[in-house]
Amino acid sequence: MENATLNDVNKTLIILKKEMEYIKRMLEEGNLELEENVKEAVSESRKRDYRKFKTQEQIEQEFL
Repeated sequence: MENATLNDVNKTLIILKKEMEYIKRMLEEGNLELEENVKEAVSESRKRDYRKFKTQEQIEQEFL
């Protein structure tokens, strides 16, 4: 087994602390709220009748 000095342990702990801070920031950003205009756009899009949408085949025929 490898011997570790206090300096090695300290360096490792500092690295782990920085990584944990980064992970914490990423998780906090995941809790952001959507702006009202985005919420409205999503709500409007959900009201649309999906049966009126073009199929993949129709799109391919139009552009290919």
